[in-house]
Amino acid sequence: MNSKFCRECGNKLDINAEFCPKCGTKCGTKQSNNTSSSTPQVNSNMICPKCGSTNVNVQVVNETQLVTKHHGIFWWIIIGWWWIFVKWLILTIPALLAAIFIGKRKKVKNTTKKIKVCQSCGHTW
Repeated sequence: MNSKFCRECGNKLDINAEFCPKCGTKCGTKQSNNTSSSTPQVNSNMICPKCGSTNVNVQVVNETQLVTKHHGIFWWIIIGWWWIFVKWLILTIPALLAAIFIGKRKKVKNTTKKIKVCQSCGHTW
């Protein structure tokens, strides 16, 4: 019985399969049917640089930052110095109501990072 195994997840594949049905990894057409192909290969950057262990997990970390928009120096020279004065002089009550009920618009910046963690020694990189 001819069969091969996925090099990423170790799933048993049909001999004519081009992709693994479990993880979707492309399977090479030139793969020998010996016993060494049944074990998944270790990626070289998945080895812990501190202890040399291959027991490494990848964690996806989502970082959120609050982004506030500040006006530049040209805005303050040309518009800002008189706009703040006019706004509070003429629009005091509407400005107070807007400040109380509307508030500032806040933007959030999401950043995704992949962090590798060694399960043997706890080293992260």
